[in-house]
Amino acid sequence: IGSVADLKGLGLGITGLGSSTDFLTEYLLVKAGLKLSDVTPIPVGAGDSLIAAMQHDQIQAAMTTEPTAARLLSTGQARVLVDMRSLTGTRAALGGTYPAACLYMETSWVAAHRETVQKLANAFVRTLRFIASHSAAEIAALMPEDFYVGDKDMYVRALAESKSMFTTFEHYNTGIPANPLNPDLLLGGAADIGLGLTLNDRARDGQMKIPTIRNADKRANRFDVKSYMHNGAFKTLEQVVHFYNTRDVLPRCRGLVLPTDPRFGRDCWPAPEVAANVLQDEIGNLKLTAPEEAAIVAFIKTLSDR
Repeated sequence: IGSVADLKGLGLGITGLGSSTDFLTEYLLVKAGLKLSDVTPIPVGAGDSLIAAMQHDQIQAAMTTEPTAARLLSTGQARVLVDMRSLTGTRAALGGTYPAACLYMETSWVAAHRETVQKLANAFVRTLRFIASHSAAEIAALMPEDFYVGDKDMYVRALAESKSMFTTFEHYNTGIPANPLNPDLLLGGAADIGLGLTLNDRARDGQMKIPTIRNADKRANRFDVKSYMHNGAFKTLEQVVHFYNTRDVLPRCRGLVLPTDPRFGRDCWPAPEVAANVLQDEIGNLKLTAPEEAAIVAFIKTLSDR
């Protein structure tokens, strides 16, 4: 087996049917030119159950996570076919990132259990911040011993190698256009260069902290007009999502095009307010359909208090 295409006719282990490992496996199969019917997906969980399934030849390949992958590699029972344990590896395999470790649930359940969902989201954010600010060894020291499966050093190494795939609440320049109605600009002021000014570091010019989407649609009443992004360049969530999806697809606008202009986001996008250090490999051409954009907007709105 030298590629995903060679998996035809085999049994593939996944954590569970309908799980993120299942979706990801299906994508890789289709990308390799296979049909989903060419393989047999087998839900085997992770850890001991997956390893046992491989040892007894119930599966011949698997999509799994750490520390299961490290255990299999350390004993020579498996080798890596597609490595997505880092941002670099994931981008090489998929062309972008893949939010596998995340909260996802039905909109109706979110609406009926807002307090519970908020607590889950808060815990998730606190955990991500802890991961970003602590070493693999410090994190491992707080984990139950059964996570190590008898090899704490292996667990620490695996965690250290995969830490980069967790959100770090970093700052990025996403290429947001200037807001022509910004009072500072109207009065002759300079563009906000964000972190570059704070740190006096030109390599960080234009970078702004990526905000939470919690209460992104909250307003005093339904008639209030919202403004989005650090400079208020967008006036609707639809514009924000469409920008992330098509920033690098549509041509640059010629002349002044305001957010209220029908051409804004339909025929073109204005140039970035800060042209340096624009994030290139995660947004700009997401290839989302109009219904998929609408579904994202609808989901974001469910996270806003009413």
